[in-house]
Amino acid sequence: MVGMKFTHNRIILFVAIAGSFVAPTQATASCAAGPPEVVWFAPQDGAVDVSVYAPIVALGSLGATITATVNEVPLGAVEPGLWRFSAIHPLELDTEYTLVITATAEDGAESVQTGTFRTESAEVPLGGAPMLPEPKTWETHTSLEHLSEVCQKAVFAVDCYDTGQDMLLSLNAEQEGATAWIVEPIGPNNTTGMRVLWPAECGPPSIYAHSGHLADESACYSLTAVGNAGILSQFTMRCGPFWDPPPTTDDVSTTDDASTTAGPDAGVTPPDNGSPSTGGGGGCASDPSANPARGMLWMVLLMMAWMWGRGGHSVQNQ
Repeated sequence: MVGMKFTHNRIILFVAIAGSFVAPTQATASCAAGPPEVVWFAPQDGAVDVSVYAPIVALGSLGATITATVNEVPLGAVEPGLWRFSAIHPLELDTEYTLVITATAEDGAESVQTGTFRTESAEVPLGGAPMLPEPKTWETHTSLEHLSEVCQKAVFAVDCYDTGQDMLLSLNAEQEGATAWIVEPIGPNNTTGMRVLWPAECGPPSIYAHSGHLADESACYSLTAVGNAGILSQFTMRCGPFWDPPPTTDDVSTTDDASTTAGPDAGVTPPDNGSPSTGGGGGCASDPSANPARGMLWMVLLMMAWMWGRGGHSVQNQ
C-alpha cells in the first residue's frame, strides 16, 4: 500500500483541462480543440467557511490555456498537466474573495467564469491528511450516458483518448465535505501517472482507461479528497483486476454438432450415446435401440447369415 501526507502553508489552485464538448454515449477520440470554456470550479459561488488554505479547483476546456486570479491577484502555475496554481500567502480570515478563471484558446478567444466565496472566521489548524482504507467496491462503465453534461466533459479532463481507451472506472470512495477528487494512477515501483481531477458532484471518483489494463492486477489508483476545508483525506492504493473480460476464441471448445463456451464444466466430456443413462431404465450396450449405428450393424449381420444359409441349401439340393 502507498501512503502520502500533505501539509499546507499556502492556498493551492488545481485547474484541469477538460473537453469543451459533450462526450457521446461511448467516448471517442477527438483531439481537435473546441471553443474555450470554463466548465466547473470550486469553491462554488456563494460558498462560506472556506479554509484559508483550501484548494480551489476548476475544469477548463481541452486545448485552452487556463489562468486564475483571486481578488485580481494572479496565481502562478506550479504543475503543468493538472494546471495547479499557488498563491504566495494564505488567504485572510473572514474575507470575501472573488475568483476569476479564464480559458484562452490559441486564437485569443476567451471564456471567463467568476464566483465569490468567504473564508472561515477562525483558522483551523491543518495537519497531515488522514489515510483511509482503499475502496472495497467499484463500478465499470462502457457508456457515459449516466453522467451529466458537465461530468461527461470532466471525463476528458487531461486527455483526448486517442489510443483506444474505452472504459470508465468509478471507485466507490466517500468523504464528507468533498468537493472534488484527485485520481492518481500508480504504476510499477510506485511510479505515478497523470493525475485526474473529478468533481464530487459527478459521483464516485472516476477515471477513463483501457479496458484491457483495468482487467489486470497491475492497474492501481490512489485517491485524494479535496474540500472547502482543504485536503480532507487520502486512500490507500486500490489495485485491479476491476472486471473480467469475456471468453476469447481460445476458451471455446467444439463438439461435432455444436460449440460450447468454456465455463465451470469446461473439459467434461458428455457420456456416449451407448453409455448407460444416469436416471431411469438404462439401455444395454448390445440393444440395437440404444444406438442406431449398432442396430444397423446387427441388420447387416443377420442379412449375411440369411444369405449364407440359402447358399448352403442350393448346394445340398444339387
